Amino acid sequence: MYSFSFVQAWMACAVISLPSLWAAQLTNNGTAPLEVCAGYFCDKYLDTMFILMTHNSFCVPDDFGFPNQQYKEPQQLEDGIRGFSMDVFEKDNGDVYMTHEKDIFGTDIMYASRVQQILAKLDTMPYEFILIQFEDYLKTPLGMANACEAWGDKLITDFDIDKPLGDYLKQGQQVLIMTNEENRVNTTLGMHNANTLLAENRYEWNDPLTS
Repeated sequence: MYSFSFVQAWMACAVISLPSLWAAQLTNNGTAPLEVCAGYFCDKYLDTMFILMTHNSFCVPDDFGFPNQQYKEPQQLEDGIRGFSMDVFEKDNGDVYMTHEKDIFGTDIMYASRVQQILAKLDTMPYEFILIQFEDYLKTPLGMANACEAWGDKLITDFDIDKPLGDYLKQGQQVLIMTNEENRVNTTLGMHNANTLLAENRYEWNDPLTS
């Protein structure tokens, strides 16, 4: 079971992302830009889709007493999830970690380690596009830089909503980061504004008789 957050980018038709099929191949062991983009996202624009996401994507059994998800992000990606929400915090040395403060039995998850797991999966899925949505508790420019640079060359910077996603995918750029904190937006670094790019459904479960 997944705890879902359906995220819509501004005006959207109800298109839900599922794993795509592709025919073209990477060259030079995956390091060269793709000449052809042949996946589901190649001709899509961010403002024409619903994207299936998970809330607190990193909260899984063994790491948290009250997990939100059953599997870690690579398996979620395999199952068709294309958006991941992460609560990101910063240690005094600038290292980024994830935790869920409301879970007293939870642990601190090293962000860079989880990112590497997702990147390894994306290496096998060159035409897939993912969103990373930060619930942002970063404190310094160093923490912001570490949060973005962990994604390496797969990170989209200076995202242009008027470009098809295929323009980025052909360059090997598969990851779009968004923050909920407007004062930490830095598109050159790769940190984009979730408040202007996304519209999100409610993910809280309320009793209709009392709410």
